[in-house]
Amino acid sequence: MGLFGRFFAWIKQRGQQPVAKSDGGSADPAATVEVVDEFGRRLEVPRAEWRENILLPNLKQHWNDPDELAGLIASACNDGFRADVIKASEHLCKIDPNHSRGANVWAMVLAQEGRLGEGCKVLQRKRRDHGDDVQTIVNLGRLRLQQGKVEDAETLFQQAVQLDPNHTDAILCRVARTKDPEAYKAGLRRITELPGSWKAFLWLAEQLLQEREVDEALQCYREMLERAPDHLPGDVLTKMGGDLGNVGCLIESIQFVAPYFKPEIHGVQVGNNLIKSYFDLGRLDEAKAVLEQLYASTPVALRNILKYWEDEISKQEAEIQESPDPEMLKVGQRLIPGPIWFPNHHDLEEAFEVEALEEISVAFVGSSYEGEDLERVGFQRSDGAGRFTRALPLFLSQEVYYRHHVDTFTFIPWLEAPQSAYAISRVQADFEAVAGMARHEAVQADYVVYTHLKLDTETRWSVELSLIRTIDARCLDSFVQQIETERMDEGLLAIRNRLQKSLVEHAELSAQPVSPPYELPPPEAWSYYLLRLEQLLTLKIASAEREPAGIYGERDIVDGLLDQCLDQPQNPHIRLMLAQGIKALQRFKPAIVLEFKDQVEKLQQRYPLDGEVGQAVAAYLDDILSDTVETEDFGINEASQ
Repeated sequence: MGLFGRFFAWIKQRGQQPVAKSDGGSADPAATVEVVDEFGRRLEVPRAEWRENILLPNLKQHWNDPDELAGLIASACNDGFRADVIKASEHLCKIDPNHSRGANVWAMVLAQEGRLGEGCKVLQRKRRDHGDDVQTIVNLGRLRLQQGKVEDAETLFQQAVQLDPNHTDAILCRVARTKDPEAYKAGLRRITELPGSWKAFLWLAEQLLQEREVDEALQCYREMLERAPDHLPGDVLTKMGGDLGNVGCLIESIQFVAPYFKPEIHGVQVGNNLIKSYFDLGRLDEAKAVLEQLYASTPVALRNILKYWEDEISKQEAEIQESPDPEMLKVGQRLIPGPIWFPNHHDLEEAFEVEALEEISVAFVGSSYEGEDLERVGFQRSDGAGRFTRALPLFLSQEVYYRHHVDTFTFIPWLEAPQSAYAISRVQADFEAVAGMARHEAVQADYVVYTHLKLDTETRWSVELSLIRTIDARCLDSFVQQIETERMDEGLLAIRNRLQKSLVEHAELSAQPVSPPYELPPPEAWSYYLLRLEQLLTLKIASAEREPAGIYGERDIVDGLLDQCLDQPQNPHIRLMLAQGIKALQRFKPAIVLEFKDQVEKLQQRYPLDGEVGQAVAAYLDDILSDTVETEDFGINEASQ
């Protein structure tokens, strides 16, 4: 860690600061700064653009606001823009009522500019005019050390630790130059003997753990906890739990940290260690309990690590789940009429509904793929191929509905026993079976479109699409279309266009112009769009279950639906997908809806939908957030099989 690696740790941070992705001070024009926008999205901004449009205007705007200015200077120095804040740092030193902060920031910038002597004078002047504080003494000692004045530095570090024996920088600087382990431990023990001292036990225990003196280390923690305040700081819990976990003392890590952990105070930093300990011990329910506590108190921009753990826990649960007895399996069908996002709500039905021009209906069936060496019967997490086999029929169903003005239905195989889950077939279905499904009394479709997926390679799939007449199960047309998994738009466009042609030629359907409010995203976003269709399906099926099980990643789904709205801010049906997802989630995870309420309200305010239909959709979403929408049928029906 460099000279000022810890220098800004004590500066009061003002919100989420941008973090440079490139090395500090990089002149590379392609380098970027990562920023977090008001919706919690991480965005890459070119360094030059960030400097001109964000840093410099903000410095000017907050020139006489010490709190904001200090945060901007810290961020700029960390991101390699130190040259732009030299004058601001000097100005801060003059106006900051927090004399320690102002002096230390200015001294830090001077030192990084190689002006060590001037930095020392700034800190000495602060001590003379405004008295001593630990951070100023420590940083003056650091500068003296850089000047080669070791004895002066050691004296200053000793003064600092006597002034506050629990100041992290003071403790570490006091013992940092000690190379011999025994002398290092002796130095820490001397600090623990100072009046009011307790924090030095952390590093003493760490050294003992590295020497495998576990019992002695645990005794250090016990003594520290006896002396420490009731509400332990997050950095203490993080270090204690992390050090114990690093040497495999997982149970002890939980025993010493969990009783003091308060998610709303200690946040992800401490919670992450707890989750890992529970996870590594196989105590998944306790790991999930901590995860839920953190989700309720963690800003959206900091949730990446939580999503990681949610995914890891789900994987582990799937791995330890026993394969079902084939005799116990009960598979049914979930039937979705029209588009999955179609609003069964009186104020919106007329806006999105098209009048069927012909008394013909088309059903869609998928949910089958082959090409991987997997068990024939067993549970597994949803993967990309499985999601695609459900999303493609949903996508084609809505396209045919709006482009041919006929009724459409999508069948989704659903495992009803021994537990609820999507069902996937590992073999291609028989056309007679598919036609029989489409002849179901609730549908009585005239035609059925069956899509079967083959995984040719990791990056290339083949979709075999068959148009079947239900009355005699005759295949009227069939074709195979390859899809590149990294970019699906060309393959999806080809499938959509070929199906349209097939329906016109073999089912004698007429092509109709598509008019708003139905508008697809641009083709390059279709793979992303299909994922959101499948995720919306998951939420709506879960909401229809009395006790939904096996659902995970609900927050990630809402994040995706929200991102899609931000990418397509004037698309009514995209906004309606978000509304339908939130409404579904409200039925079985209302606490998660509350977590996103501010973001969705901000979306509504920042990007109001235009037109009569847009305003109706926006009003519908507002009513959902205020929980005034009457319970509605989501159109997920059971079709026995």
